[in-house]
Amino acid sequence: MRHFDLLIVGGGPGGYEAAIRGSQLGLSVALIEKDKMGGTCLNRGCIPTKAFVHSADFLRNLKISRKLGIDTGELNLDIAKLVFNKDKIVRSLVSGVEYLMKKNNVTVFRCEAEFLDSRQVRAGEEILDFDDLIIATGSSAVLPPIPGIGAEGVMTATEILSIDHLPKELTIIGGGVIGCELACVFNEFGSHVTVVEMLDRLLPAVDSDIADVLAYAMNTEGIQIVTGASISSVEKSGDLFRVSAMTKEGARTFTSDELLVAAGRKGNTKGLERLGLRMEKGYVCIDEHMRTNVPHIYAIGDVTGGIQLAHVASAQGAAAAENICGHDAAIDYNAIPNCIFTVPEIAAVGMTEEHAKKEGISYTVGKFPMRASGRAMTLYETDGFTKLICEKESGRLLGAEIIGPNATEMICELAYAVRTGGTAEDIHQTIHPHPTVSETIREAAGIVVGKPMSI
Repeated sequence: MRHFDLLIVGGGPGGYEAAIRGSQLGLSVALIEKDKMGGTCLNRGCIPTKAFVHSADFLRNLKISRKLGIDTGELNLDIAKLVFNKDKIVRSLVSGVEYLMKKNNVTVFRCEAEFLDSRQVRAGEEILDFDDLIIATGSSAVLPPIPGIGAEGVMTATEILSIDHLPKELTIIGGGVIGCELACVFNEFGSHVTVVEMLDRLLPAVDSDIADVLAYAMNTEGIQIVTGASISSVEKSGDLFRVSAMTKEGARTFTSDELLVAAGRKGNTKGLERLGLRMEKGYVCIDEHMRTNVPHIYAIGDVTGGIQLAHVASAQGAAAAENICGHDAAIDYNAIPNCIFTVPEIAAVGMTEEHAKKEGISYTVGKFPMRASGRAMTLYETDGFTKLICEKESGRLLGAEIIGPNATEMICELAYAVRTGGTAEDIHQTIHPHPTVSETIREAAGIVVGKPMSI
C-alpha cells in the first residue's frame, strides 16, 4: 500500500491544476486518470472545438477578402487534414500536461479508480490510501429521452470533432453553446445546417437581445433555426436521419445525412457510491470552499454541476488544494467570464440585464453598437454591440455582455471591473486604444455616465 497526502481523481483542467498547486504547497500528490490527461476540455471540448473554429474563421476571412479585391481562387476544404492538425495540437498539449506532472513530482496512475472506502482506492495493481481527496471526474454528453436517439451514427460533440467527411446536411438537436458553435463551424465549411431547439430562443443563459442578434446572423449565413420545437422521435432510414418535431408551424420532419445531439451534459459520478457523498440532481454537492459533506473529500469542476467551464474547474482546483493546506480560498462566481465562439463571438460576465430586472435591482444600461465602431467596420463584422449593466446610483458594474468581433478577448477587462467593484466612470476614464473594438467598452460606459461621444 502506498500513502499520499492528496489524491486527485480526474486529470482535466481542474484535476491537474489541483495537483500542481498541491505539490507546490508541499503535499505528496497522486492523480488517477483513466483516459488522456487534459480531460474533456483538452481532448474533446475547448481545444479541438476552437481548432475547428479557427479553420472556419480563416475560411470566412478568405471569402471576405474577395470584397477587398483579393481573389484567392477556388477554396477547398480538406476535412481529414483539418482533423489531423486538430489532433496534432491536442497531442502536443497532452504532452505538455504530462510534462507538468513530472516537473511537479505528481505520481500519475493511468487506470480507473476503484474506491474501497472513503480512505482507500485501488489503482490498477496498487492500493493507495490518502489524507485528502479531490474528485475531478468531469461530465459527459447526455442523450435526451427521445425515441430512436440511440440510433447508430448519432453523434455528440466527441464524435463530430473526429469526423472524416463533410456532411451535406447536418441537423443539430440543441441550441446551446455547443450546438451554436458547431452550427457556425459546419455552415462555414459548406454543410447545410439546421438547429432544432426546444426552448423559444437560442442560448438561454444570455440576454434575449444577444440571442436575437446571433439568431439573425446565423439565419443570414444560411443556418436554419427552429425554436420552440418538441422532438417526438429520431429515425434512421438507410443513410439518412429523420427528426420529427412539433413546432410553432406544426409537425415538421428534418432530414439529414448526419445528426448531432448537443442537448446537455451529466456529471461523471459512477464509482463514487462508497464515499457517502451528498448528491443533488446527479451532481456532487460542495460548499464555497469546494468541500463535500465528507470532511476530507473535495469536489471541483463539472461533476459539481455548477458553471461548467474549464477555467472555473481550474480555479476551483487550485482553491481546493489551498484549502486542504489550511488556507481560506474561495471563488468569486459573479466575475466568471463566459465565452461563446459563434459568429459573431459572444462574451459575458456578471449579472445579465434580465437577471437584474428579475431581482428588482435599480440599474442602468450602456449599449454601444458595433456598426458605429471603425475597427469593426474594417473587419467587416458590424453585427452586435457591447452592453454594460450598472447599478443606477453608484455606477458599479454589475455585468457586461459583448456580441461582436474579438468579444472573447475583451471580456477580461470587464471581469476585472466586476470583481473589484469598478464603475462605469472608472471604465470611461480609462483610455482605450484607437482603432480597436475595445473602444466600444469605453463608449458604452460613456452612455452610462452621460458622456456619449460617438453616438
